[in-house]
Amino acid sequence: MVDRLQREAVREAVGADQSRADPGPADGTAARAAGATAPGLDLEPVADPRAVDIFVVHGPVAAEEVREVLPGQVRQTVSGHVHAQNDNDELQGDGGIIDLVEGSTGAGGLDDIVRGARRPPVQFSIESVAADCQFTRVVRFSIASGGAAVGAVPETATATAYSDDVTASTVYFRPQEVDEDRSCGTDLGIGASRPW
Repeated sequence: MVDRLQREAVREAVGADQSRADPGPADGTAARAAGATAPGLDLEPVADPRAVDIFVVHGPVAAEEVREVLPGQVRQTVSGHVHAQNDNDELQGDGGIIDLVEGSTGAGGLDDIVRGARRPPVQFSIESVAADCQFTRVVRFSIASGGAAVGAVPETATATAYSDDVTASTVYFRPQEVDEDRSCGTDLGIGASRPW
């Protein structure tokens, strides 16, 4: 049920047809033709959806739906929610699209406290972008939690630190489809938010 609601929310947000059987034109022309913008915002819609380099959503189900309803229009999806990174061999599909599911920089959730489970590792990534706007590689870090399970720590105990069990892996990406005249750099900053 929750997965279906997440998928419908993505379709509504990007102006895609709500019918799973008929998602509308794959190129997003229906949403653009209707001048789709976020409700209540006086901003111009995205003129060319293929210009979306990174589409960030809360969970992997929503990211999967973004890739399905906007095929070839988004170079990378980033999501979290599951408190675990996806496997390195799942990062880049055959079409070159990158799917980055991040871990937990907050190191846990309420379920760990209630069940008394061991804290999940702190996980995060650092991604490199070339001057021609290619995503070139990502270095993924995982810092294992130390100490006992959350529920097993006596109330009088001090907080336990994370151990020195740190792993890092580097994944190099295959080239993605990027316009030849694009350039990226730190001097460009972050562009303004635009509704779909």
